[in-house]
Amino acid sequence: MNWLSQIRHFVFDLDGTLILGNQVLPYARETLGLIRKQKKSFTVVTNNSSRSIDNYQRFLTHLGFSIRPSEIHTSGKATAQYLNSLTHEPSVYLLGTRALVEDFSSFGIACVNEIDAEPIDFVVLAFDQEITYKRIVEASILIRRGVPFIATHADVNIPTDRGLLPDCGSLISMFQTSTGVTPKVIGKPNIEMIHPVLRSHQVSPEETVIIGDRLYTDIEMGWRAGIRTVLVRTGDMSGNHLASEGVKPTEETDNLEQIYRILAQENGI
Repeated sequence: MNWLSQIRHFVFDLDGTLILGNQVLPYARETLGLIRKQKKSFTVVTNNSSRSIDNYQRFLTHLGFSIRPSEIHTSGKATAQYLNSLTHEPSVYLLGTRALVEDFSSFGIACVNEIDAEPIDFVVLAFDQEITYKRIVEASILIRRGVPFIATHADVNIPTDRGLLPDCGSLISMFQTSTGVTPKVIGKPNIEMIHPVLRSHQVSPEETVIIGDRLYTDIEMGWRAGIRTVLVRTGDMSGNHLASEGVKPTEETDNLEQIYRILAQENGI
């Protein structure tokens, strides 16, 4: 992986690559610190939309990472950017956490709770730990009325220190079965997730690498966007059969140690 020395921007998956639940994985903090020392840049990209950017920044700081809010990119943030590209100050019926409501509000997006209270531009499905049957019914009614259906991401499970737990993709299956409608998905592996990162840091796909644990999200996103990838075997490999045919990482490694050591050679460490 000596080509890593040519990379200007590093995109890291979070769950299963840098952390597992509240556990920091080997060489995670050291690798990000070394990239910063080398005057290169990185973005931590996660499909988990349950936390706001500020929540994630505080959480990762608590785990010992040195990280800025601008270095965190979630599927919730990417979805807000996508909605704003379609409609000025859109109104959405959101199935998501309170933290995601905060992120949407910071982008000028109104989150409504009553399906007949005002015109609703989109139904947005995210990771929602407080979802109720009433909310499921109301979202289904709106989808059947023809309101565009958007999902922040399609991960079936989320890896945690308690094992795999149901994620947004599991809820997508429920709504598809009920309404017959497939949502537009924004998060990994879709290019709507990575393009804002490239624009923000003014880097090309050739100057970027994506490092993650999932073939069907992290590695496929790189494959779709023309970005080199490294698959680490520290997280959830169970759904990798879901990847598109022909999707393979540029390199594979057990964890971040090899990446750290290659970058360290540049600094003579």
